[in-house]
Amino acid sequence: MAQHDAPETLHYADPPYVLSTRSDIRPDYQYEMSDEQHAAFLAQIKRLRGMVIVSGYRCELYDSALAGWQRFDKATNADGAAPRVESLWLSPNTQTHQLSLEIDK
Repeated sequence: MAQHDAPETLHYADPPYVLSTRSDIRPDYQYEMSDEQHAAFLAQIKRLRGMVIVSGYRCELYDSALAGWQRFDKATNADGAAPRVESLWLSPNTQTHQLSLEIDK
């Protein structure tokens, strides 16, 4: 991401879900991330100059690290139709570039 970063770049990141947000903590992805790796990822994306959108399940780790970012929540189903809330976090400069997102409520 850093290699392609510029003020007009739109970065979309969909990292593996944080383990604590899952109802089943068995590895679901070929490449998993520890909380420490998520924290390092979050620190890295906050340094990007471009616009950033991150998707995942809401959790304290992301809410804390991305304080000041706009968050959109959408009720959905996962894990055999269990209700979940998916979130998108938009970096502050998405508003500067008039990037808007409409989520059905």
